[in-house]
Formats: sequence, structure tokens, C-alpha cells
Amino acid sequence: MIFGIGTDLVDVRHIEKALKTFGARFETRLFTPYEQSLSHKQSNPALYYGKRFAAKEAFVKALGTGIGMAVFWKDVEVRNNALGKLFLQLAYNLQESLRQTLPLQQKIQLDLSLTDEYPYAQAFVVVSYWGSLMDKKIPQRARGRWEWVVFGDFFT
Repeated sequence: MIFGIGTDLVDVRHIEKALKTFGARFETRLFTPYEQSLSHKQSNPALYYGKRFAAKEAFVKALGTGIGMAVFWKDVEVRNNALGKLFLQLAYNLQESLRQTLPLQQKIQLDLSLTDEYPYAQAFVVVSYWGSLMDKKIPQRARGRWEWVVFGDFFT
């Protein structure tokens, strides 16, 4: 079940300006050491940071919060798995907070997509959850009318 969807578009020229003006201070404030270490291997660090910035913004939009309220910049880290697929790594305190916020406190899935076309970088995040809903009933359209169906029936 989808909890929230977020998207963000970043003008990479603003990131370039921030890097030029603030340098390492900008990097340290917004990005984790892991993200910073990978940025130095990129041909265009501003584009790399722009995509990660957009991902963090899209994530908080999907949650319905803002940066600095329940989520801080370094609480969210963009990583790649062994096959190169992007994923969001959340700080432990944020993981626990998210588990308590979501209905049923079940399994959480974060889907992330990043793209860029200079001078823009864009991120799209979907926060969803699933789990044992055996005691929950949801409306289901069947035979032309709405009926209450036990959600657990879909998993058996």
C-alpha cells in the first residue's frame, strides 16, 4: 500500500554555485561521509550532489514532512546495491520513527528513481508498506458495489 509519493527537481547550477561558495562546508552539512567519498570520483560532482539532494527532498515530500522537522539531511543516504540499483539508507532513528508512523507498523519499502539532463536533476520516491493485515478490512469493489473484504484473503 502506498503511503506517499514525492518528487523533486533541482537546478544543478545552484549546487555548482553552493560548492564554489561554501565548498566542503556545503558537502558536510547536507551529505553523509559515504556520499562525499563517492562524489570525488565523479566527473561532475555538482550533478552527483544534485541528484542526491533531489532524492532527499523527494523522500521528505513522500513522508509529508520537511527537512529539519522529523528528518535531517544526513538521516537519508543514497546508495547503490551490488547490481547498481539505487536505494535509500535511513539512519536508525529515522527508521524507528517511520515504523511508528506508518499504519500497522509493518514492512516498509522505499523506491527511488534518479535522472538528470543538465542543468537539471530529478528524483522520484515512493514510500509503501505491507504486512499482516488479517484483522483489517478494506473496501473492495466487487460485482458493481462496494463490499468489505478481509485484506488477508489476498495473501492466501
